[in-house]
Amino acid sequence: ALATLMAHDLARRVCLVDLNWWWPSAPMRELASHHPGLLPVLHGEMPWQAAVVQTNHPQLSILPAGAIPAAQRPVLTRGTALPNLIAELSQGFDHLIFDVPAILTTSDAIPLASLGDACCVVVQQGISSQRTVKRALHEIDHLPTLGVVMNRVQVATPAWLLKWIP
Repeated sequence: ALATLMAHDLARRVCLVDLNWWWPSAPMRELASHHPGLLPVLHGEMPWQAAVVQTNHPQLSILPAGAIPAAQRPVLTRGTALPNLIAELSQGFDHLIFDVPAILTTSDAIPLASLGDACCVVVQQGISSQRTVKRALHEIDHLPTLGVVMNRVQVATPAWLLKWIP
């Protein structure tokens, strides 16, 4: 949603780079089932331009993670191929948004988050406790952090107000 918002409102070229190869979202899994993803790009078998998927929004592209074997994930996270790819992508896009795994779930999350210029922590309402969020923020306190975004927020609009909304 953040990438879409930036592409639309800022009218800048944005690429959402899925680095959450541990637990990709359902839309990312679906996208990766039809596109090669990061692995062939990181292995030098394909240019990134061939792996990036153009969305219906002309300013928004997605680079899905694709299928990356578990044994290769730490190597790719800490190797030079991924930072080199990010440097290339930054030449083709105005903004890169990295989707990384939850900070407290894998030791690869912080190295992946550190590949960006700044972090934005996403918290799911009703799932992440205050204690967990504080712990995650403590883990990345050495990284520039823009803030916290709460997603899947449930807001109860009072019935008296609903009658005024068309």
